[in-house]
Amino acid sequence: VARAEAAAVDAEVRDLRERHSALSGEGAKTQRLIANKSAAAEALREQRADIIAASRMERLKLPRAEGDEDDETLALPAPESAGDGDAMETDDVEDRGEHAGAWREAALRAKLDYDGLPQRLKQAPRPSDRERLDEELRAETEAKAAALARLEPNMKAIDQYESVKERERAQAEDLETARRRTKETQETFDLLKNERTTTFMSAFEHIAAAIDRVYKELTQSESHPLGGTAYLSLESPEEPYNHGVKFTAMPPTKRFRDMEQLSGGEKTMAALALLFAIHSYRSSPFFVLDEVDAALDKTNVEKMAAFIKNRSHGTGAASEGHACQSIVISLKDYFFDKADSLVGVSRDVQGACSKVLTFDLGEYEE
Repeated sequence: VARAEAAAVDAEVRDLRERHSALSGEGAKTQRLIANKSAAAEALREQRADIIAASRMERLKLPRAEGDEDDETLALPAPESAGDGDAMETDDVEDRGEHAGAWREAALRAKLDYDGLPQRLKQAPRPSDRERLDEELRAETEAKAAALARLEPNMKAIDQYESVKERERAQAEDLETARRRTKETQETFDLLKNERTTTFMSAFEHIAAAIDRVYKELTQSESHPLGGTAYLSLESPEEPYNHGVKFTAMPPTKRFRDMEQLSGGEKTMAALALLFAIHSYRSSPFFVLDEVDAALDKTNVEKMAAFIKNRSHGTGAASEGHACQSIVISLKDYFFDKADSLVGVSRDVQGACSKVLTFDLGEYEE
């Protein structure tokens, strides 16, 4: 009998364990279902809060249930004028940062009144029905907004026109000021340009007229009493100071050729002619010439020495009676007899230094 009772108890225990195991599985399944539903409900609450917050930002007034404690928090913001928007931009940013959290919490707790909704909007249990209704409502809203935009005049057009007109007036004043400054600058530029051209041409015309006389005196001889020919020409008569000046020199009995094709002595005589012609425009008190006769033969050295002497005494070509001192460093003895005085530099062996000797030739006649 005892064994039969023990077997019955064991069978009952096994049955209870099986039932407990089955109930535990159903409980876990139920907990998972509850968690899923809770997550879905929380997602819907978040979505609902997003819609409420978005409606406030878009200034859409939603029907609120009586006794809603967050009615004041979710109230629509006051309209902002265009003039105050820029001035209060910083304060608006700070206020939005402070109240963003409060808006979110109030949107989650908000109580809406759905009594005014049509019956077809209330009876949409399936997600596909809700999506269809959402698309229909959005399309209807966009159509009404477009129609309203076509009908509603721009009440700020006058203010905007005045603002644009004021900017146009300011820009017109700036343009007129810029034009006046441009005109004044152009007049100043033209004045300086004319002055520059006048100054340059005054010097050029004087030098161009003097260089031929100077070159003739430097190159004339008993066999060629007329000497050579030299002249200057401008590459650009309109703006002479922005371009070059061409110098042409033709020694006696020589045809025209470029300066590069002249010999060393001929180039030296041409260069001296140009130098003395420039000097005749605004004379300096003295000349210092260092071995300018190095490439010249005896005949040309004597011509150059005679010319420099006449210039020093104010009797040479283009000197216009103005005398000047000339200091010439030379190693050729047939140059010395044309000088007024000589200064020699030699080595003093005993004193281990340079020794300077002077000799006045003014006391001796030629």
